[in-house]
Amino acid sequence: MSIKTNAKAFWTYFLKNREKIEAALQANDPDKIKEWEKKLGDECLKTAGCYLSLEKDDALNLLVFEPMKDKTSQIICVYLKKFAPKALSDNWIIFDCIPPLSEKIYHYRFQVEEKDYTIDDIRIGFIETPKVQDSFSVSLVCEAFDKMNENEKEVIGSTFVENVLGDLVVNSYVEKIDCSSNEKEGVKYVPLREGYDEIIDFMELHNYKTYSDCTQIYTVYKLNEDQVSDELLNDRILISTIQPLNFVEVMNHERTSLNQITRLQGEVGFLVLEIDEFNEKEAQRKRVLEKELNDLLYDLGIARICGSGIALKRIYFEVFIFDKEDFKKAIVKVVANLKLPMTYIPY
Repeated sequence: MSIKTNAKAFWTYFLKNREKIEAALQANDPDKIKEWEKKLGDECLKTAGCYLSLEKDDALNLLVFEPMKDKTSQIICVYLKKFAPKALSDNWIIFDCIPPLSEKIYHYRFQVEEKDYTIDDIRIGFIETPKVQDSFSVSLVCEAFDKMNENEKEVIGSTFVENVLGDLVVNSYVEKIDCSSNEKEGVKYVPLREGYDEIIDFMELHNYKTYSDCTQIYTVYKLNEDQVSDELLNDRILISTIQPLNFVEVMNHERTSLNQITRLQGEVGFLVLEIDEFNEKEAQRKRVLEKELNDLLYDLGIARICGSGIALKRIYFEVFIFDKEDFKKAIVKVVANLKLPMTYIPY
């Protein structure tokens, strides 16, 4: 088994039951919709390690994968969307994460001291965080927050922010969510219903970088000399990755995130290119080769490049593998065709 075969099995199951799923959505039958969310969610959990939801928007049906902040699930959900059956394109929209202005948030309510609260009881403000580029903190204001503990506020705050702003905005830019009963001085607040339009204006005003999905967000590490050795993997001076937790875990001799990838039938490793020395010419070759490798492997559904590393005598390409057997076969041909001194090592 592999992520690739599991993804195909998920879509086969979906297509087999498509008419029943669409009938439940057309009838707006909450019990049937929940039943199919549970069945599809169980399949999605085996494939991507997360759940999903179903919605109806006029003539279109919505399938929403919900990877939240889990980078491994984000990568696989983007993969599921990329390789979704073309037959669904006529009346389905597929989201690789929770989109902004999710319909269900307008019906969501929470209760505090026997009083119900909804989106209309919350106001939102944005505070730019100058120490972190292209990021901001969210301030939510509702009278109920003073009557809740910190964990309850975190859950309620995250639920509303994720479903109003969307997971892409939250993962890309939100540094912190603060919940209070009082507005902060100097912060502009608007009704939460208007929060998405407000933040788009805010981001355009401050020229924020935009992303097409959560897997376009890279974390960069520059290591000190005392953290670097001549050993393979430990010689990297500069590291760029969309999965920072993997790097942190390996540095701390842990494998929680990597074990999850293994459980989902995937693998993360490195293509290592030996060089004489790193210079501007090699930097240019790295950029070109990184794109060529990703285009080739990802279009085949085998793997994708999810980061890179620079050392004095080596260039590293971090690879997230969706099918280990196909990858082994493909990379032998790739290395032979490129005629490069490149080898693969698993993380």
